[in-house]
Amino acid sequence: MKIKEGEKLRVGYGWAWDNWESLTSTIYPVPFNILLRKLRNLWFKLVRQEQTQCQEAFSAGLERGKKATDYVMKQEIKRLEEEIKEWENFGDKIKKIWGQP
Repeated sequence: MKIKEGEKLRVGYGWAWDNWESLTSTIYPVPFNILLRKLRNLWFKLVRQEQTQCQEAFSAGLERGKKATDYVMKQEIKRLEEEIKEWENFGDKIKKIWGQP
């Protein structure tokens, strides 16, 4: 069974895989959704070794997104570390002003 974005899953059904070409998701009754997803993945691995253009583009975009996220997260961590150091220095300055050790 296929559902479109925003539609509710039927009770007792679980997500199996996304269909990128039609922008839908395929769902099956639980636990068959997991079994069928694994069989589909195996079929793609063994029979359809070449990916469709859409799958290649998705994989490339996902990889670029992961790299960009890693870069942004590292920059944000660096910024927060600098901000913490500034606050520690600020606390030391306040202690000196107020004469506390």
